[in-house]
Amino acid sequence: MPTSLKVRYQADENPPGPLAFGLGLQYAVLTIAGIVLTPAIVIRAAGLGDPLLTWAAFAALVVSGVTTIVQARRVGHIGAGYILLMGTSGAFIAVCVTALIEGGPALLATLVIISSLFQFLLAWRLSWLRRIVTPIVGGTVIMLIAVTVMPIIFGMLTQVPPDAPAAAAPVSAFATLALIMGIVMRGRGYLRLWAPVVGVAIQRVSWRHERAVDYRAVQGAVNADGLGNLLSGLLGTIPNTTYSTSVAVAELTGVGARVVGVYIGALFLVFAFLPKITAVLLAIPGPVAGAYIMVLLSMLFVLGMKIVIQDGVDYKKGAIVGVAFWIGVGFQHQLIFADRLGGWWGALLGNGMTAGGLAAIVLSLTLDLTGGRRVRMEAELNVEALPKMRTFLQDASRRAGWEEEAMERLSAAAEETVLSLLDGDAAGSDGRRLLVIARAHGEAAELEFVAAGGGDNLEDRMVLGDSLDVPTEQNVSLRLLRHFASEVRHQQYHDTDIVTVRVERTVAPQG
Repeated sequence: MPTSLKVRYQADENPPGPLAFGLGLQYAVLTIAGIVLTPAIVIRAAGLGDPLLTWAAFAALVVSGVTTIVQARRVGHIGAGYILLMGTSGAFIAVCVTALIEGGPALLATLVIISSLFQFLLAWRLSWLRRIVTPIVGGTVIMLIAVTVMPIIFGMLTQVPPDAPAAAAPVSAFATLALIMGIVMRGRGYLRLWAPVVGVAIQRVSWRHERAVDYRAVQGAVNADGLGNLLSGLLGTIPNTTYSTSVAVAELTGVGARVVGVYIGALFLVFAFLPKITAVLLAIPGPVAGAYIMVLLSMLFVLGMKIVIQDGVDYKKGAIVGVAFWIGVGFQHQLIFADRLGGWWGALLGNGMTAGGLAAIVLSLTLDLTGGRRVRMEAELNVEALPKMRTFLQDASRRAGWEEEAMERLSAAAEETVLSLLDGDAAGSDGRRLLVIARAHGEAAELEFVAAGGGDNLEDRMVLGDSLDVPTEQNVSLRLLRHFASEVRHQQYHDTDIVTVRVERTVAPQG
């Protein structure tokens, strides 16, 4: 059973007060520079004055403090319930600069508020987008963020006062880059926290035992992002987002306790009312800030690559990523049909993230739609649905040309999945509906079970097995499911459970 020996305090535990405060102070100090520098980059690139810059930095710290606390404590469906540092992001630099140049602070505030409404909608119906917002699409867009923003960052490397020596810009930039990369490549332990690092899913490092991704926490995190953008728009600063560095510091310290996130947010609020700290950070020269953000964006590019390959990449998915990425690069630099695109279409596709993201979505949906015909059935989620489901799957298997043994294995996997969703409640599920979608997938079948939300995560229960505090007989269905199925994935949302089961047509001989 996989465990993490590094986790000293998991998410639902409370470390001693001094330790929690000390870690909160450390996280806050490491993060505050990024929160303040991003609005500085945006406003300076737009050619606006220091009064707006001072206010934007203050408001960014206030919003970051409030939303970091909400992420940790979770208010209703808002917040993930984990240490997730909130702050400004380099991903928004290009669009924010454009908004300020074209329409000033009022246009920026309006766009940020509108974007928050889309985030609330996304969180509400996240399950609907499971076939659209895939690792292929998300990873490609993240890689294109670096492509979109890097030209602005390269321009910052030469921003020095007119009377500065000719060598000032390159020396400052390369010295900063060398220091950060030296810490990244050679630093040990806590020293590495001072370098920009990027990780993946905070849930992986907040618990001692490995757990499946809880999409309810993802929905909460997206809602908190929406709250951050709503507050950012109302206060007239740039958008707020979740920092992936939260994962790195949690993994290195072994502390994922939520109370640490509360301390971090409170310290952000304190720093917001200490203008001297903000002034020192805003005085950082352009070449230094540019080199710092360049490393962050480089690591963001690598994060996009990791997201793409996390579920495996065959030649089809690889082709989608490659083509979509270079379409994004081509449109970003106006190398593709620049003379033919004008007006609304030109403005839309002139952004590499938009063009590449749309290409990845279209190609991914095309691959999904041509991957085999889906058949479906619907019933009430109870044991009385099992005979109907068995007949449905046998008919689908015969049409696909499956042998009797393979059909029996497929039906058995489906029955154990339904029994596991019922969690031993043979009487039924209080009116919960069950949708079963079946599709041939090469030499395997993929079954998708969609039901109203409820119960524990089946992936977690299959991994943890007897360590769970449940009667042994309730684990029988899970053990049988693990025997019949080659892969089981359980996505839990606030309103929906989606279990995807893969069953191979033939089973490799044992021994």
